[in-house]
Amino acid sequence: MDLATYQLKTFRHVAGTHSLTRSARNLGYSQSTVTAHIRSLETKLGVELFERLPHGVELTSAGRAFQGYVDRILAIVDEMAEEMSGMSRADGNVLGRMQLGTVSVLADYHVGALVRMGLQRHPRLQISPRTLSSAELRSAVASGDVDAGLVVLPNADEVTRSKDTGIVSARLLPIRFVPVVGTRNSQHAGTEVKPAGSSRTLRILVADRNCPSQRILPDFFRASRDIDCEIIETGSVESTREAVRSGLGIAMLPAVALARETPDSGLATPANLPRSDLAVAMIQVRRDRPSPAVGSLADLARQLVTYEQKGASVGLQARRRVPYLPR
Repeated sequence: MDLATYQLKTFRHVAGTHSLTRSARNLGYSQSTVTAHIRSLETKLGVELFERLPHGVELTSAGRAFQGYVDRILAIVDEMAEEMSGMSRADGNVLGRMQLGTVSVLADYHVGALVRMGLQRHPRLQISPRTLSSAELRSAVASGDVDAGLVVLPNADEVTRSKDTGIVSARLLPIRFVPVVGTRNSQHAGTEVKPAGSSRTLRILVADRNCPSQRILPDFFRASRDIDCEIIETGSVESTREAVRSGLGIAMLPAVALARETPDSGLATPANLPRSDLAVAMIQVRRDRPSPAVGSLADLARQLVTYEQKGASVGLQARRRVPYLPR
């Protein structure tokens, strides 16, 4: 009987959530794909696995019996993968490949340094970074498209879990975000920057609109200044920084991105806009035996001393401050 592992994982997820729609969202599939996985299993087994209800699904008696086998099969598959990964250690080096997902606000600086450290420590481990939006990354981890993901969390919780997706996240290191404005454009020149024209609207540039770090400025202006924000998504920290420099708008960027800027670079950090200390976290599917490759990379990330921690990337904050907007 030819049963695909991905179909078994879909079955396990639907059995846990009691919802085809929620499983599709968490796994990053369309609902029709999840339905097709379940129907294919039912056809091969010759039994109905779920009873379709008005507000979800429930396991049939055959489905409950099948669930026990699926749990055992997937546990053996996970155990096999971890055992083979553990046996691939040689002279302290982790062997193999791993797909590392990352959000765009971390891709340009932190991930590059982490991958370099990983290759230096484990030259026979192939790490393939993949940049995804915050919304896409959790689905990619849940579905197994990537082995682990680096995200930005709004809090310093050491470990958090999601009951729906079975994803566990562990805090790795702090990360500071600072507001940035351009100083060479007419709208962003001098010592004060105002909304464009006569409207009370500001243009805010974001690398990833769903990342907690990128919601800080829009939330601040709407809550404390009653100013509407036009959000433009740029896709990366580098493109955001250059767009700010050209005067297209303002942004909240990692402090490390500004560490080498000089006072005459055309960028400044306003003194009266919020700064925020968030956390870089690694997310992965919860397992009894974590992957050695993922665990090793997490350990390296905790050892990664960023510019923020050295005090070097206060960046423009220590060199040039400008007031921002009418108080």
